[in-house]
Amino acid sequence: MKTSLKSQLENMGNIESRNAALNQLMPAIDEALATGFKHKEVLDLLAKHSIVINPKTFQNHLYAFRKGKDGSSPKKEIKKLEKKEEEIEPNKKPENLKEILDPKFREKYAEQFYEKKSLFKRKDQK
Repeated sequence: MKTSLKSQLENMGNIESRNAALNQLMPAIDEALATGFKHKEVLDLLAKHSIVINPKTFQNHLYAFRKGKDGSSPKKEIKKLEKKEEEIEPNKKPENLKEILDPKFREKYAEQFYEKKSLFKRKDQK
């Protein structure tokens, strides 16, 4: 039985690094697992093609791939959130439910209504 993973492994040239190879093969690996292959079978197939990987590391790579399957990585998501935080105007009223439920927007919006006070009083203040 010929799978796309086997064909990709056979057609793969020089492997720059194990991580680069896994990143390139991960869609085919996920497809093979979805069709019924077991993790051990995939690991054995990778080992035959000089890609030796610890089962736990393999699971971590698979988890990261599935988590970012929509093309976004956690680092990109963090940057998007930071950028979104900068774009929030404190006096802007929430326009929809998404903005109301966004904790960063709520916090920025609420800051305009209260005065920040120090938890500790200075010695010169009474």
